[in-house]
Amino acid sequence: MATKRIAKSSVDWASYSKRVFKDQIPQFNAFKAKSDGFARAANELPEAMQKINWAQYQGKIAVPGMLENFQKKYEALSIPFPKDSYTPQINAEEKEAIAQAKQYIVQSEARAVEHSKEVKRWDSIPPFDNMTMEQLVEHFPDMAPNWQKPKMFPFNDECQPGYVDKDAVEEKDA
Repeated sequence: MATKRIAKSSVDWASYSKRVFKDQIPQFNAFKAKSDGFARAANELPEAMQKINWAQYQGKIAVPGMLENFQKKYEALSIPFPKDSYTPQINAEEKEAIAQAKQYIVQSEARAVEHSKEVKRWDSIPPFDNMTMEQLVEHFPDMAPNWQKPKMFPFNDECQPGYVDKDAVEEKDA
C-alpha cells in the first residue's frame, strides 16, 4: 500500500517516550494514537490508482468517443506525492536550537560554579546569633552600622531625624 511513501517519515516513538514528562504522558499517548490513526488511514490507501475495466463500459455508453476520452484522461492523471519543502527549514532550526542549548549549558555550568562558590562562602560564615560585630562588618559591610553616622532605633532611613522623602520632593518639583 502506501507504506513505501511514508516509511521515510516514520517517528521513533520509543525515543520520544523517554523525553516525555510524567504529567504529560496522557497527552503524549493521545497524540501517538492520533498519529497512528493517520498512518493507518494512509497505509490503507492504494499506492497507485485503481485499474478500471474499460471493456465493461464499452457497450453501455452510447455517446461515441466519450469512453475513449475518459480513458485517455484517467490514464494521463498523475497525483504526485507532496514534495517535502519543510525538512531543510526544520533541520536549520534544529541546528540553531542545538547551538542555543549548548550555549545555555555552558552558561549554566558557569553559573553553577559561581553559586557553589557562594554556597561555600555562606558555609564559612558563622550563624548570626554567634557573630561578633567585627565578623558582621567583615562578612556584610553593607549591613554593618556606620559609626560615623549613628542611627536611632528602628535603624531604617524613614525613622531618622532630618529624613526627606524623595517621592515627596519630586511631587513638589513637578
